[in-house]
Amino acid sequence: MGVLRIRFTFDDLCNTRVVTEPDPLWEIVGSMHRLQTSQGHQQHTDWRRELSRDLARQRIGPAVRETLLPLMPRAAYFPDFLTPPAVTDIGTGIDRILHTPTARMRQELSQLELPPAVQPWAADLAAGRPEAVRRLGAVLNRWFEVALAPQWESIGAAVAAERSLRAAKVLNGGAGHILDDLGPTMTWEAPILSISGYPTDRELDLKGRGITLIPAYFVWRTPITLADPDLQPVLVYPALREISPDQPRDRDLAPLLGRSRLAVLRLTAPGATTSELARRAGISPATASQHATVLRNAGLIASRRHGNLMVHTLTDLGARLLADQPR
Repeated sequence: MGVLRIRFTFDDLCNTRVVTEPDPLWEIVGSMHRLQTSQGHQQHTDWRRELSRDLARQRIGPAVRETLLPLMPRAAYFPDFLTPPAVTDIGTGIDRILHTPTARMRQELSQLELPPAVQPWAADLAAGRPEAVRRLGAVLNRWFEVALAPQWESIGAAVAAERSLRAAKVLNGGAGHILDDLGPTMTWEAPILSISGYPTDRELDLKGRGITLIPAYFVWRTPITLADPDLQPVLVYPALREISPDQPRDRDLAPLLGRSRLAVLRLTAPGATTSELARRAGISPATASQHATVLRNAGLIASRRHGNLMVHTLTDLGARLLADQPR
């Protein structure tokens, strides 16, 4: 394993941003990688169990094994055209993939080591033959529907929490702190962000372009970046995980009565730290923490700890309750 070193200038920090919504294509890549290794299984146990059942029911397992898995190996390289930039909608993302210029598709696919059984289809794909291109689009879409769409609210909540945390880092410490505590494999010592456990040793000079941070639900431990250094840089890294050991399973909504706590619940919708909840609600941090504890125990919010910050987001139950509440 190597180390990826990303060099930042002042302009790079000014041009660094966090995506506003999950990227469905990077989530597809992450989910493919989760199928190829035992790493991260504990975090996705329920998903894997339900997926195994759904793949058998939908009968798409062979198509996934013959198309997506060979194109997205959990190795040092997979094609960049599979993850076009600024995608929040699966239909738009697949359309961009399918309209990749043939020369680029051929060049990137040529760098893959594909099993013999897949090579004829991959050759047709590299040549831009319509049937092979349509097949890729169809399998990408079916995988998203079966494997990711049922998880999309949870994925969105994880990304919203991480975005809120990055915002809090900047507001509390300045632009340079957006790269603080990105994960256990990443160390920020300005002007270098070092990422251990990367497949190869590599250095990436951002050249003033900045970088787009993409927290991803299905990426586990080791971040990912694009292979081509001339493309707009991205860093795809694990989104924060929901606290589970201390989170009660029983749902007790009785303590939620009261306008103050309902106001805190509403303010949690976009994602917020405890101090942000206190500031928005006009209450003390201690009171905000007490409200958050009750809301979490009732299953209405999820809380994720990162260092000395606690980030809160709505659960599905919390969102449904708010939808029924008069303003």
